[in-house]
Amino acid sequence: MYSDKTEKFLRLKKTWRKYHYKDRKIFLLGNFFENSDEDIINLLKNATTGNIKKILKKLDGNFAIYLKTNSFILACVDRICSYPLTYKINNKKLFIADNGCLLEEKLDLKEKNLDYEVTSILAMSGYIINNNTIYKETYTIEPGEFILFSKNSLLVEKYYQWRPWIKIKNKKFTIKNLISINEKIIKKLISSACGKQIVIPLSGGWDSRFIASGLKHFGYKNVVCVSYGKKNNTDMHIAKKVAMKLGFKWIKVEYTKKKVKEIYNSKDYKKYEKYCDNLNAIHFIGEYLMISELVKKNLIDKDAIFVNGQSGDFITGNHIPKKINERSVSINQVIREYIIKHNKYWKLLMTEDQKKIVKLHLKVQIIKITSNKIKNIRMFGLYEALEFYNRQVKYVINGVRNYEYFGFSWRMPLWDNEYLNYWEKAPYSLKYNQAHYKEAIMKSNWGNVWNDIEINSKIKMTLLMKMLRFFLKIFFIRLGKERWHSFERKYLEYFFDDLLAYSPWRYTRIFLDKRIHYSPISWYIEDYLKKKNIQWSGKKNL
Repeated sequence: MYSDKTEKFLRLKKTWRKYHYKDRKIFLLGNFFENSDEDIINLLKNATTGNIKKILKKLDGNFAIYLKTNSFILACVDRICSYPLTYKINNKKLFIADNGCLLEEKLDLKEKNLDYEVTSILAMSGYIINNNTIYKETYTIEPGEFILFSKNSLLVEKYYQWRPWIKIKNKKFTIKNLISINEKIIKKLISSACGKQIVIPLSGGWDSRFIASGLKHFGYKNVVCVSYGKKNNTDMHIAKKVAMKLGFKWIKVEYTKKKVKEIYNSKDYKKYEKYCDNLNAIHFIGEYLMISELVKKNLIDKDAIFVNGQSGDFITGNHIPKKINERSVSINQVIREYIIKHNKYWKLLMTEDQKKIVKLHLKVQIIKITSNKIKNIRMFGLYEALEFYNRQVKYVINGVRNYEYFGFSWRMPLWDNEYLNYWEKAPYSLKYNQAHYKEAIMKSNWGNVWNDIEINSKIKMTLLMKMLRFFLKIFFIRLGKERWHSFERKYLEYFFDDLLAYSPWRYTRIFLDKRIHYSPISWYIEDYLKKKNIQWSGKKNL
């Protein structure tokens, strides 16, 4: 069997389950639908380098696997990389970890190991392109991917790939079919919860309400809805109505500037940031304070399961740019729209030189994921694939580390295999404005909470803020919407952001800053880089 001289498996998460079978050591993390650990072990005890892809294709769930045998080592993640693994070959030895900071510390990765081209991309977006990390020759296993290490040689392969750019003929997409799939993913959730308390972070939008209403419709009663943010925010107002009508307990967690600032600067929050760190993105902000309050006040069960609405708006088509549709044919347009949408967090970094770096990395990724078969493809689907493999996987989905850090398990039904398969093939006409998704939900009207309770209402403001905003907006009538939105983000958003995410920084600092930030995320990106001893721009510290 491989020894510590040839491999090192670094584990931070305490929920890995370890099994032995003859010469094999098997480590499982996460949950499997329709399969017990015994089932998985029975599959893996006969795994070889030749049949492993076939075995992994059978699995459904949110998981990571590490298998150590006499002849090879296998490591894999599920179809959405919900439990990331980071690895590096160092002096012919494989180092692999379920947390980037473990790898960073074990290999003493420092400034000399940093890839400043990659970190300059992170500075613009908050996450990295492709399977890179901030360190040279250090990588993450991508969604639907596995690695095999044998005879000091590393093989990286896909067993699954989400390919929305592929054109599909004669595929039936009906409201009846989508409703059936919606029913299936909710029933899977109910089956896997085994009667435990389900906690839903409930907003005023579509996705979390869809899950809550589905649980009500199919008779699951042990549900708690929680809404969070500043006092009397719009989401809380709507969510309370929804929860009350469904008959579910509703909890509000009010944020204040003082609470947000104190939490962010606390020792425990710094530990949480490290827990989330896969060396390829900043941590997902917003929910830590909410969960800490629930735990501190014993408001939820210790074995509760968190179920969020991620990422319903993305997978059902809401993130496709207006300039890209079923008639689009230009890959350069896809890249241009991607950069505009995702690399905008500091306007001062949106230079032609920086854009060229991002463009180069995106082109490499496109060639990789499409196997360079780029003729007659759906450009809107290619755009979705780029966002999936970058922002969604590295930043949004990694948000479940919030729940894990506090010892809770989680589910994400809107990322289930059924949803991946259905929306991967859906035509543009049904994805545009989420038409198909919304129609199916409204027609089902689960829990009777869709026709008479508003969805995604405008942000509430104080009367003084409304008046100030109105008078300031008058001056921008001739300057255009773009100038107004830029002004509003820089000088006003600080005061009406529902999560009070700017609170760790004084308003004067943001007011006087000349780099032109896009949102609070800009400042969290700067902090992440600073902790890695990197300039805010992603460049080497002077």
